[in-house]
Amino acid sequence: MSLDGDRPTVHLRCGSDIREGLQRAGFAGDFLEFADPVCAGPVPDLPLEDYLDRRARWIAEAWELEADEARTRLAAEYSALDAVAEGVRLVLWFEHDPYDALVLVRALERLARRAPRPDLELILLEDWPEASSQAVDPKARFRGLGQLSPEGLQAAWATRRPVGADVLAYGTAVWEALVQPGWDTLEGLAADRPPPPAPLAALPRALRRWLEERPDDAGLSRTQRLILERLAEEDRRGGALFRALQDTDPLPFLGDLMFGAILEELGAADPPPVRRDGGGAWHEDRWAITQSGRRTLEGPARQ
Repeated sequence: MSLDGDRPTVHLRCGSDIREGLQRAGFAGDFLEFADPVCAGPVPDLPLEDYLDRRARWIAEAWELEADEARTRLAAEYSALDAVAEGVRLVLWFEHDPYDALVLVRALERLARRAPRPDLELILLEDWPEASSQAVDPKARFRGLGQLSPEGLQAAWATRRPVGADVLAYGTAVWEALVQPGWDTLEGLAADRPPPPAPLAALPRALRRWLEERPDDAGLSRTQRLILERLAEEDRRGGALFRALQDTDPLPFLGDLMFGAILEELGAADPPPVRRDGGGAWHEDRWAITQSGRRTLEGPARQ
């Protein structure tokens, strides 16, 4: 019998990185990708259809995608989440970074609306599953579920916890704080006021890191500052720069598409804090810090 073969199961993930791994690990349930990248761009407090319109337009413009395709994909994912049947076990597979955390709270907010709901369970990893220590590189930094071997996914399965009304209520509270004007409520949640229910213990840290993307006193987000710091050490190709930030960001959460857009935005600033050498894709071109970038980097930063 497969690991999830005791009952109908749907595995929800904010990407496709573990889809094949779950199959190799012996899971037979359906796979649902729900990946509205809430950590980037506006998240308006609107009815769903209007919300999807606004999100799709922003995603298409920010990442040079087709607006109709972005809208269709988002709508299909929301529709599939809303359609998971009562009595089906819905397992939410997430990790501890801001990208995952904010997709998770969006999913919890949608699920809290349901009556009746699927049977809900949550996997929220902050580190390598202990039982899989022989299946992964022990020196590797844990960044996410996509790094897990099939044995690691089996070990992660053993950490799942039921999602009760308290978890749904907390996820809804985070979502409502995210879409409302101002930062006070979200900053309070990021500071453990109130403390999250145990299955969501990783969320405040993720919120704190995400809030660092607000411009500091020098006008830089945490990601932008990290980019300039790495380029101040040496010029780098874009792909190598992305990998360097994966190692130095305290809680890395950006995919390459999202990172590339931030890097290109820096290169288009006036005056630009970074210089681009080459006419290819961002990850192939070489990037360097400019004198303007060095002056910005030496300016004040939020403590």
